[in-house]
Amino acid sequence: MKAIMVTFDSLCLRMLPNYGNREVIAPGFEELGKRCTRFDNCYAGSLPCIPARREMHTGRENFLHSRWGALEPYDDSMPELLKQSGVYTHLVTDHTHYWEDEGFGYHCRYQSFQFIRGQEGDPVYGKVDTMELQSQVEGRRVPYLRVQDAVNRSHWKEKEDFPQFKTFQSGLDFLKENCQSDNWFLHIETFDPHEPFCAPDEFRVMYGLKTPSDQESDWPDYKQLTDSESFAYLKQYRKENMALVSFCSYHLEKILKAMDQYGLWNDTMLIVNTDHGFLLGEHGWLGKNTGPYYNEIVHIPLFLYDPRYKRQQMVNEELIQTVDIPATILDFFGVQRPDNMTGRAIKDGMREIKREFAFWGLFGGQLNVTDGRYIYMRAPVKEGQPACYTMAGQHFMRSRVQCGKEPYQISMGPVFTFTKGYPLMRIENMGNDFQTEQDKSGNMLFDLKNDPRQEQVIRDDKLEKMFCSILKQWLIQMDAPNELYKFYGLCD
Repeated sequence: MKAIMVTFDSLCLRMLPNYGNREVIAPGFEELGKRCTRFDNCYAGSLPCIPARREMHTGRENFLHSRWGALEPYDDSMPELLKQSGVYTHLVTDHTHYWEDEGFGYHCRYQSFQFIRGQEGDPVYGKVDTMELQSQVEGRRVPYLRVQDAVNRSHWKEKEDFPQFKTFQSGLDFLKENCQSDNWFLHIETFDPHEPFCAPDEFRVMYGLKTPSDQESDWPDYKQLTDSESFAYLKQYRKENMALVSFCSYHLEKILKAMDQYGLWNDTMLIVNTDHGFLLGEHGWLGKNTGPYYNEIVHIPLFLYDPRYKRQQMVNEELIQTVDIPATILDFFGVQRPDNMTGRAIKDGMREIKREFAFWGLFGGQLNVTDGRYIYMRAPVKEGQPACYTMAGQHFMRSRVQCGKEPYQISMGPVFTFTKGYPLMRIENMGNDFQTEQDKSGNMLFDLKNDPRQEQVIRDDKLEKMFCSILKQWLIQMDAPNELYKFYGLCD
């Protein structure tokens, strides 16, 4: 048995023709829909990028206990469990976060891996004199990344120079080399269509984009739209994103053709997924992390082909989450799922145990739940941030330990049910990695049946009380830190 997982970053469900988009040119995704089961009710869990990838390893939500950070020493990793069971695991990725301090531990759980350089300010090309570039990005989000990104782009002359192209080519090389072998898992992961929405010109012209791509037109800040300048760029941002999705479709089509060429449909599972979506002006927001996690961010596309059942061109409306993916892959290879994995395998297009609720959130942000009909977003009632629990020192890296700065308050924390008997560090006053406005949005309740775009907050005390009870029970089930009950006002 063999398995291929293709993971995109920030792939918006509403940008795919499979989910009703009639503007984006994406024949690769259309063909994918003919070959797989399409899941219409799949949700993210722990957000954003790295917390979501930790879920893809562990099959367990992690945003209640820690913020963006390394794979913990006690974490059970799906690729590593496969490796230990005799399944060869290979990662091809251009996702730069794995090579940052706080992204430690993810790529080394695979048997082998390849890293393609150059995405979003990856420091691959050296340029000393950047004063002119610095002046162009002054006042923008992550200016240091924008400067390096401009340097990187200057080296991309043809589509073959783009990191996404090289990533998929490396994945195709693996398939060519190993298609006749058995018992392997290939994970192809591209940073695209994450911002900046930089695509080769041949895909940009599909949408009438004739001027050279630049950061002003393809790299939105994360913020609430309150100024006319931001609104003026919305149409441009969306077109640039469409072009990048078309570039993604181009490479997905190559994977499908390779599966045809090598006869892989008889014994190879195919999963196509993403970590989260992106707001492009919906609800008056740009980006992610700063505002509430509306469906545009957390309601995500998922496609699955399982050669054991050969279900094609099917639509599944059952509640599914990211944590179910590693459980599905382990089950496919006959590897036992760890007891602390909350996700369950998808078999014959259905989840092993029917999910009643889906939960998601950002460390210290709103606590969110849906039953498929309603979405309840519970804001913190206590100011500040909860404590971070970790064994991995890399959690410090985004904040750094600096002379003259008040030291973090560190104590020995409890032994949680999933830490295999090890106590964790309890770190207070670390803050959040992101400037979040979720606590300022208050509690929000939406009726998706009558208001699928989440345009009108409804008031229903009975429903809110019910969802508060469900959230409290989930905190108990997840062995959440005691202070979270007070933090979210769920003590009673």
